[in-house]
Amino acid sequence: MGALNVGVDLGVKSSHHAVILDEKDKTVKEEFRFKTTLQDLRMFYETVSKHAENGAEIRVITEPTGMAWYPVCQYLMAQGCKVYRPKTQKSHDLRQYFSKHTKSDHTDALTLAKMPLVDGDSLYEVYIRKKDVNTLKRLLKQREKLVAEATRYKQRITDILRFAVPGLSKAIKKLKPKVKREFLKNYTNPHNIKNLGQKRLQKWLSRRMKDENKAKKLAAKIHRICIEAIEIYRKKDTLDFTAINEEVNRYLRLLENLAQEIRELKIKIKKTYQKTSPDKLLTSIPGLGEIAAPLVYALIGDANRFPNEKAQRGWIGLVPGKDSSGFKDRKGVKCTKAGPNQLKHMLYLAADVARQYDPQIAKVYYREMVKKGNCHTKAVCACATRLSNRIRAVLREGRRYDFRDTEGNKISKKKARILAQNRWQVPKEVRKRLRNSN
Repeated sequence: MGALNVGVDLGVKSSHHAVILDEKDKTVKEEFRFKTTLQDLRMFYETVSKHAENGAEIRVITEPTGMAWYPVCQYLMAQGCKVYRPKTQKSHDLRQYFSKHTKSDHTDALTLAKMPLVDGDSLYEVYIRKKDVNTLKRLLKQREKLVAEATRYKQRITDILRFAVPGLSKAIKKLKPKVKREFLKNYTNPHNIKNLGQKRLQKWLSRRMKDENKAKKLAAKIHRICIEAIEIYRKKDTLDFTAINEEVNRYLRLLENLAQEIRELKIKIKKTYQKTSPDKLLTSIPGLGEIAAPLVYALIGDANRFPNEKAQRGWIGLVPGKDSSGFKDRKGVKCTKAGPNQLKHMLYLAADVARQYDPQIAKVYYREMVKKGNCHTKAVCACATRLSNRIRAVLREGRRYDFRDTEGNKISKKKARILAQNRWQVPKEVRKRLRNSN
């Protein structure tokens, strides 16, 4: 049967470049180009098929350049081709070996075509999600970007206050979000606070804080900060506080619009997740809530595509590196850079919650910190690998999560929480010692 290895260097705006090698590393076709049009894709497949003698398997190796890979992979997989993506770092290193000082589209395509021969284990087959799961994934990505944008706007407001009215941002930090927005909208300009006066400011805060004593202290602090800010800029007259107030209001309006979009996305995500996973099995796992469960489901997709637990952890990136040479054998070094960062981050947060509810995961956390002397971060990462295994089991078996004690006996959620909190609680002195040593 044999196989053809087709390396495709994708272009976002330019044409794609392809090189065909046989399974013995012999060049079958030096180079040809095609674009992401139906006509060119048909031409590409026909060109490759001509060289696939006796039903040879067609293996297309490409890198995820932007989203240019998606329609190309979609078409080729529909034609029965096997499409693979290599680990980016490995393909980069191989490219450097072939041509250290010159980079060209032909070299990139040739490098990708050689990957199955040089390091076939680093390849993994491209997985394209079903329509509804793909929609869920894109909705979650949109939400992530909007939340990140909102965080940038909030940071910008903090930066503005830091130089315009030093100390004000810290003073109003503990106000409720709605009250803080109202305050910033009206009183970012310190002259407005000066004109309002400390007593009236105290009344304004009292109505919203419902604590007369705290309102009085905060009003005095804010009034002092604003008077000092006016004095700092008074002599040189270099800052227009009215313009500063307008700038902050502009960011506040943008934040309000983003908050509305995020709320709408949250509803849409919930409905789409309900459609793709009516039983919501993942929410039965501790740590996986309204946001985490849809994210994990959308990114992992079909758990059956991984042959075992180790393969799934490797794809996610929850695999510690290893440094072994001669008599040296270091384990537990930094995790590999593989896998979606969004998923790794979410699993870390979920594992930090799960260890407080699940006695088996709590035991892993306890052992990592108390017995092995690892820090909190490493201990939670170890818990995340166990959580990954549980996610796989729930998805594959199509059942809700069962809480069990450390002997494997089924227990209630309430009893599991008690065991995790009491039996496997890390002593405060251990936490303090590890915190100081790190």
